[in-house]
Order: sequence, then C-alpha cells, then structure tokens
Amino acid sequence: MDTKIKDIPIYENRTTYGYELTFDVKYWLKWHNDYWSISIVLSAMYVFACIAGQKWMESRKPYNLRSMLSLWSFVLAVFSIMGACKMVPELLSVLLNDGFHASVCRSSYVNNVEQLFWHWLFVWSKLFEFGDTAFIILRKQKLTFLHWYHHALTLICCFSFFPSTVGINRWTGTMNYFVHSFMYSYYSAKAMKITFPKLIPMFITTIQILQMFIGLFASVYTVAMKFGGFASQCNISKGQSLFVFCGYLSYFILFLNFFINSYFIKKTQAKKLN
Repeated sequence: MDTKIKDIPIYENRTTYGYELTFDVKYWLKWHNDYWSISIVLSAMYVFACIAGQKWMESRKPYNLRSMLSLWSFVLAVFSIMGACKMVPELLSVLLNDGFHASVCRSSYVNNVEQLFWHWLFVWSKLFEFGDTAFIILRKQKLTFLHWYHHALTLICCFSFFPSTVGINRWTGTMNYFVHSFMYSYYSAKAMKITFPKLIPMFITTIQILQMFIGLFASVYTVAMKFGGFASQCNISKGQSLFVFCGYLSYFILFLNFFINSYFIKKTQAKKLN
C-alpha cells in the first residue's frame, strides 16, 4: 500500500508541534515492516520475566513503591491524554464526514505526519507499559492471566499492524489513548491512597469492555468485507482481519469475565458470608 505522505490536512484547527513534523515516517514504517517480529521476542521475554519475577519474590517481602507507582501512572496518564487530544478529533472527523466504513477500511491518516507520529508513539508505549507488571510483581499483588496476556499480545499486534497502516489502526490507537487517560489517572490517584466510590473502578472496567466490544465490532466488519465479496473495498488482508478479530474477541471475553467476577460474583459471595 502506498504510504507516501501528502501535504493534505485531515481535519482543521490542528495544533502541530515541530517534533511532530520532523518525524521520519518512511524510516519508521520501513523499520517496523522489517523488524516487527522483534515484538514476538520481546513478548516472550516479558512472559518469562513475569514467571521469573514472581518466583524471585516468593521469599521476599513486598516493596511499597506507592510514590513511584503514582508517578509512573501519572506520566502515562498525561501521555494518554495528549494522545487522545491528538487522535480523537481525527477519528470523529472521519466518522462524521466519511462514515464508519471509511474509518475502518481507509487509512486517510497516512496523509498526516502528526497522526502517524502519535500512532507510532502508541505502538512503542505498549513496550513501556510492561512496567505496569513490574510494579504488580514487586508489590506481590495478584498477576492475572488477563494482565500479562493482554500486554504481550497487544505489543505484537501494534508492531505488526503499524507498517501496514490499515484503517482499523485509528480505532485501536484512539480508543486506547482515550481509555488509558481515565485508567492511569485513576491508578495514579489510587497509589497515593486517594479513595474513590466503587462506581469509579466499575466505570474504568466498563469503558475497557466497551473498547473491546467496539474493536470486536470493527474487526467483524473487516472480516465481513474481506470474506463477503467486498475485499477490494477494505485495505486490510484476510489474515490481518482474522487476527485482529481473534485478539479483540479474547480481550472482550476476558475483560467481561473480570468485570463479572470482580463486581458481581465476589459481591454475592461476600453477602453470603455475612
């Protein structure tokens, strides 16, 4: 697919900074196209580190790390808010002007260096978010399958999908920035022992589930286009459409299961004990 950058703004009233305009798009698209498989190695190392880290902490007392965790989450919250402010307007513009099909199946964002820069930052942020797991292990909190599976698979998805600049990338990046704006802000405050009503963590999990549901819906749409006789109308391969569908389906099931177990089953069990 042609990824030549044109001087055509996708939406008006943008605030573009110098570092965004100097982003070497062609270099990084080629780099990820040639070396995306490194994400598989990094994810495998991450899973091994999860196992080894928990084993290493078995005989040790948990570290407090509250201040560091709050700062870490605060930085990621600010980053996510900045990313959302950059990418949400573009997604809304495409939806309002060109419709849902264009937002999923057309990659008009490749005409905008700013958008590609924030897509690229989103991709690499998935590697830095491995740090979330380090805090869980060092504080001897429960490391769930949902947590490490989601982190490992998301890194591979982002690294492999970025160079193909498929339309569904805008949904993946934009939704993640938006949800993480709330999630990391909450984590930062919680680490500083700021208390919240139960509705707040429920809201965070709800928008995570909604994110996965929308991603699942978008991926089903691409599968329908590719296998329903409209392959030429959607710039994603059959393999990619199936891969993203399976990924979002697994995420949706796992997050929904977490929500039910956390806020309904445990609540029912607590009532029985009382």
